[in-house]
Amino acid sequence: MSQRRMPEGVPNLGMVPFDYIQEPGEQELIGTLKRQASKIIKGAKGSQKKITAELADLGASVERFNGHWRVTKGDLSINIEAKGMPTLPVFQPVGEFNFEEIPATDFLYRDFYARGYTSLTIAAPKVGKSMLALAEAQDMASGGKVFGVNVEPRRVLYLNAEDDQNVLHGRYAANCIRNEIDQSQFENRLFLQSGVKWPDLFLVGQKDRDIMINEVVFENIIEQIESLNIDVVVFDPLQDLSHADESNDAFRLLGQRIRRMASESNIAVHIVHHTRKVTAGMIPTIDDARGGSSLRGTSRFNRILVGMTEGQATDAGEDDPRFFFRVGDVESNLAPPSSERNQWFRKSGVILPNGQSVGALSKWEWPDAFEGITLQMAVDTVRELNAMQEGAARASSQATDWFGYVVARICNIDMPPESQRRERKAAKAKVKSILDQWVSQRWLQVAQIRDENQRKDRPTYAVGPVHPND
Repeated sequence: MSQRRMPEGVPNLGMVPFDYIQEPGEQELIGTLKRQASKIIKGAKGSQKKITAELADLGASVERFNGHWRVTKGDLSINIEAKGMPTLPVFQPVGEFNFEEIPATDFLYRDFYARGYTSLTIAAPKVGKSMLALAEAQDMASGGKVFGVNVEPRRVLYLNAEDDQNVLHGRYAANCIRNEIDQSQFENRLFLQSGVKWPDLFLVGQKDRDIMINEVVFENIIEQIESLNIDVVVFDPLQDLSHADESNDAFRLLGQRIRRMASESNIAVHIVHHTRKVTAGMIPTIDDARGGSSLRGTSRFNRILVGMTEGQATDAGEDDPRFFFRVGDVESNLAPPSSERNQWFRKSGVILPNGQSVGALSKWEWPDAFEGITLQMAVDTVRELNAMQEGAARASSQATDWFGYVVARICNIDMPPESQRRERKAAKAKVKSILDQWVSQRWLQVAQIRDENQRKDRPTYAVGPVHPND
């Protein structure tokens, strides 16, 4: 065997060097036997009986040895990796064991990153998935300095195959400036690597219809993970680390290989992935990831990021919904439900020392409709409603005598004029939230009251069975 350095198309990820192994040319007879045997083994799809029979027709014998097929013909002997015949477990009954010895899931960060498992984040382009992935990587490496999460500092490799190194450094700097983080707080725990300049840095390839895992790259990434004691690896975005078709089969095979890497290396792996195109007006789901649901099946934790809608921006009193997104549909089948799953984020621009504006990420809280609302206001509302004529407290916010206007007056909520449509809509949304909450507490109720003039029933507020002071 001879060795040479890894070709320039594959980086050392900015960490440690590694070697690339190349086999020398085989003698003609050995080469012919290897080609014939490889074709038979591949076509047999792991059937030892079929492999043995077809090689016997060539005058060769075969045996399984140490993860390889050892093919012998006369004085010639070659080894071929036994890809077609995986090692299978020996099935055994459970038996008795101590339940207390079952290890708990080792969550490294929130309920989404766990040692030995893969996590999947999908979102449409420009929503903010790369911003979130990097911000979380910085939060882990700094010990919670970005989002304030109480977390033990972790060693994180963030591998981005879509943006160049300067872009990554700019986003890193923007998050540091936005959150007032000194770079010394990372203590060399964060590894940022762009794959843009490294065309041979891909995890899966394809020739004709054959999908092939790039084991050379996997093995060397794993080598560096182990030598640097990496805790978390982020692949962003996955399709830019693939030279195969965006098919279920390709992403399933790649997802399974990444899952095995996470398990064998005892690390958490975060996969960032795009959604496919969805019908206009429809909100994408986990199953809308490119390549279908195959990655979802290989990842233990799944989430989708959803941008704010125009209506939500109005309700929240914000001018531009493009600056906000939330964690939408989430699957986390090893963790209990968490309010963090509904977390919102805001994208804001930070001016770097070079004068460039770069996006940074921060947590954002949905405005509390009950801020400044007191119990006495609810009591006053019930008292005023009780004095109103039956059917006068209309429940429709489109009605000129909507009861919400009474609530706005009692709660000191400014109701802008019709000319200020956005502000008026936001104020009405806040009043609606208050009314809905008071209905759920049974302080108010909605009744159908007959309108004799219109000859139909209309939803109307009435005093509920429970008094706010009870």
